[in-house]
Amino acid sequence: MRHRILTVILGLCVLFGVILALPGCSSRKGNGETYAYIFFPNGKMLVSGEVESATHGSNGFFSITIDGIEYQTHCMNVVFETKRADI
Repeated sequence: MRHRILTVILGLCVLFGVILALPGCSSRKGNGETYAYIFFPNGKMLVSGEVESATHGSNGFFSITIDGIEYQTHCMNVVFETKRADI
């Protein structure tokens, strides 16, 4: 009986954690614009600008379109930033 109660409590905790984490996985722009900064592996910036589209591929690679040019880079070389409009 005790094992079953612990299993239910653990399941509810996991469910609650997933519910809290999912809003961060949204691909909507919301109330602002998304910018990306793409860097070379040595740390120098390659390009930055407003993201037109971004898709996540296999093995941690991103395909990001900025100013009509598609860049394919590893997730370790890109920083996303959402600039919200003033409300």
